[in-house]
Amino acid sequence: MEAARAATDTLATKTFTTDFVQCIKEIHKAHPFSEEQPNLIYTFGPEALNHLQSLHGEFTDQLLEAIKEGKPTPASKHIELIQRVAVALFVLDNTLRTIINNTQITFAKIIPILYIKRAAAYVTHWENQKDIIVKVINDITSSCVDVVKPQPTIRDIQAAILSIAGPVTTFRCFSKSFPRFKITTQEYQNATKDLTTYEMGAIVTIKVRHARPIDIYIKPEAANTTYNKVDELEIPIAPAFLETKLKQPSPPSITKNMKDELVSKDHIARDKFNE
Repeated sequence: MEAARAATDTLATKTFTTDFVQCIKEIHKAHPFSEEQPNLIYTFGPEALNHLQSLHGEFTDQLLEAIKEGKPTPASKHIELIQRVAVALFVLDNTLRTIINNTQITFAKIIPILYIKRAAAYVTHWENQKDIIVKVINDITSSCVDVVKPQPTIRDIQAAILSIAGPVTTFRCFSKSFPRFKITTQEYQNATKDLTTYEMGAIVTIKVRHARPIDIYIKPEAANTTYNKVDELEIPIAPAFLETKLKQPSPPSITKNMKDELVSKDHIARDKFNE
């Protein structure tokens, strides 16, 4: 409380409009968006990165739970918004502090964990406010409209496919992993084919004894290029989670005969199965 009163007393002696205009000018001066003077590059400190990774994990858990339950998936840009807001808060906070304290303005380039936590609280608050408004609207309209169950998007399907353990998967494997995720074979094929158009994996057809030909989707190997494409395509899955799943043993529906056939045809190396 004493700190809050002291801050209030200090602000009372300042001309806020003038200080705020100066703040905007200083920020603009340091970020000119011109080729002659390159912009400042901000990075998150080690603790901030660890906390972001934790938030990624929580988001992925929520996503997979929603997929398994057949519920609407959470907003895919949640983590991206937190990062953007954290940078904005960091720059604004440091600039205002130097102006209020009449010290020389310098822009630190390492963003500490404090601003990630503040941004997460801010973004979560406004997302919750949006959910409240949507719920009120739904309550008002539910009595006069038919309830339509949201259908998964192609990115939701791709996130589920990439989250299956092991380096390969099939439609049967997908259906067993996500029994409540009701999609057709064609929707699954469209999702995997779309991934391959962005060089994220490959589709091969194999024939094992006493069985029909099987289409196998081989996941992309974990690499920075893969991670960038996940973000670029806005597939709602954390890249580190994708890498973890790649290293896990495949589900039982990926049989030994299927693995042997894939290896014998040089579609994949034996050691990729991690078994």
